[in-house]
Amino acid sequence: MIGKSTYSVVVIEDEQIILRNLVQKIQEADDSFDVIGTARNGSDALSIIASVKPDVVFTDIKMPIMDGLELTSTLKALYPSIQVVIISGFSDFQYAQQAIALGVKEYILKPIKVEALKKTLHGIKSALDSYLYNIEKNILFSEIHGYALETPVPDSLSNSEFHLVLINLGNLCSHIPSNTVLEYFNTLWSKIHLNNIIAEIADTKWWIINGKQPNQKFIIFTENEDVSLLINKLKDILKNLAPTLSWNVCVSIKIPYSLLGNTSRNMRITLEKGIVIGKSTIFMAEDIEKAEFPSAILDTALIEKILVSSQRNNYKLLQKELFSMFDKWNSALYPQSLVIKLIHQLLKLFQTKLKTVSEAEIYYIEYELMEKMATAADFPNIYTYIWNMFLNILITADNSKDESEELIESIVDYIKDNYLSDITLDDISHKFNFSPTYLIKIFKKHSGETPVKFIIKLKISEAQRLMCNNPELDIRHIGEMVGYSDQHYFSRTFKNITGKSPSEYRAYQSTKNNKLF
Repeated sequence: MIGKSTYSVVVIEDEQIILRNLVQKIQEADDSFDVIGTARNGSDALSIIASVKPDVVFTDIKMPIMDGLELTSTLKALYPSIQVVIISGFSDFQYAQQAIALGVKEYILKPIKVEALKKTLHGIKSALDSYLYNIEKNILFSEIHGYALETPVPDSLSNSEFHLVLINLGNLCSHIPSNTVLEYFNTLWSKIHLNNIIAEIADTKWWIINGKQPNQKFIIFTENEDVSLLINKLKDILKNLAPTLSWNVCVSIKIPYSLLGNTSRNMRITLEKGIVIGKSTIFMAEDIEKAEFPSAILDTALIEKILVSSQRNNYKLLQKELFSMFDKWNSALYPQSLVIKLIHQLLKLFQTKLKTVSEAEIYYIEYELMEKMATAADFPNIYTYIWNMFLNILITADNSKDESEELIESIVDYIKDNYLSDITLDDISHKFNFSPTYLIKIFKKHSGETPVKFIIKLKISEAQRLMCNNPELDIRHIGEMVGYSDQHYFSRTFKNITGKSPSEYRAYQSTKNNKLF
């Protein structure tokens, strides 16, 4: 991180000799600071400061008209970013207390020693560098993402040219990624230590800006750094952290500040159009404009084969046709965005011709497919997943009613055998090779409730049985036996299902049993 080359200073001191001496010491102690104004009292200082807008103010405590503490209080109200240093010949702790209360970070005593001054200036420079860097980063973030700017653009940005690198880990993500995908990529980024990688290769100023998707980050340089070093280091780290995960990078160089917004948008479009599932590539933003892509329309002869196979319930032939089509897409390196468009056409085809899927279900199916694609090692790796997705649609047709009922019976048996083992919807989906969306749909259609609600009812029913048959067991232990480690959560769930808290239910059962004798 590199800050401004010089920071401006105004010095206020009522003793002329001390004022001149202090100005000389500041400029000799650190050439990053340039004294651009002086004053003999706080009132005159305010006029000068309003005119030159310095980064730092050195002020004496005791001065006529307006003293240093009053000046500091006014400056903090009008210009909160200005760094104020209080100078005093008084070691009275009360002055230090008041200065600290006003937000002054530095308080030094006369006569000023050079080493103490150097230390003070070093601390101020670090604070100012950090402050400017964060302002610049927030402005660049707004430009990159198309947000309105809330602060003026400093010359350090408006007069610069930039070199942009957009890194995309894995494949394209859904525009609203799930918590699972978010957590996966956030964890991965935290292990990559991108800041350390860039610090090793960059000699100039740079920023890391989060992208709109959790697997994307922009790196912005003020000079044309060696991107190949960055990519090679990233590849080496990913080989260890996620060996099957691909990466894609888009690069733009020598971009003036005024074009940052348009350029970053074109870089995102470049990746959206160019990423091939499981393939790692480096793009230049302008390359995608020259690229030619296959037609985003399915072959009519293939459509007819698919329809005939599906209408005849010839699933083996249908799977063969689909996999053959997928192989063609894979060999031709169809971009992920094109694959998604073509699969959408297939889904719409089933919706129109077979009447087995609704518009809302298509949305959820595509969402789950995007989630699966985000971290897929390659396209063939998800052939079977896509096939099961289509198979799920097909078996909901009227002529598959018996198969659906048989499937539900198998799912119910599986849940009853395993509900105390904390099985999840994903566990059931993997067991029966169906997507969670489809599983919820058919289960609710046949049983009137979701699989999760069915599992909860089974757990609470078992808890009721344990309460009746084992009065010596405490409620907390019963909750743990049916899979609830949190007693309060168990009590809430129990009451939601039965209308009574566990203790109320046990008391009711006890009263009921006593009446029988």
